[in-house]
Amino acid sequence: MLKIISLLGLVAFILTGCATQALKTPVNSTISPDQHWVTSPAHTYHQGIGYFNAYLVADVSRPDSPQYQLKILEFQSYWRFLDSVFDDQGKRLRFTRKDNNRGEELLITLNRSILEKAHQGLKINTFGKRGKKLFILPGSHVVNFLKTVDHFNKNTSGLK
Repeated sequence: MLKIISLLGLVAFILTGCATQALKTPVNSTISPDQHWVTSPAHTYHQGIGYFNAYLVADVSRPDSPQYQLKILEFQSYWRFLDSVFDDQGKRLRFTRKDNNRGEELLITLNRSILEKAHQGLKINTFGKRGKKLFILPGSHVVNFLKTVDHFNKNTSGLK
């Protein structure tokens, strides 16, 4: 009995250490070789038998006015045929949708103010013929993504 309790304590200790370590892991965005794009790492999450990859992208070819997008790749057994997208405040967002044989790709246009308010996480609601879905991108992705964009803009201002 004592061995079982000790083993359970050890497992709990290990799991606690893993959870704490995962929260401290930095999320690093990347800059494309041509220095026109900043991309956050993909955030993958599963739902049912499908999964989603979501990441932020900024076109920084004009550092004075970067263009921001959230790209969501949805790999499901059925398509949602999405037709509307809203931020967590209920504001309708512009987007384009591409279908392929594996699912849907959403390219959602964002502005800087939406991203700056998302330090606790970026929440995007999507609606379509086959249901709705709330996408949440962790705040660490958003914060580090914006830091990378700002760092790039600071280092390239006046070079063009």
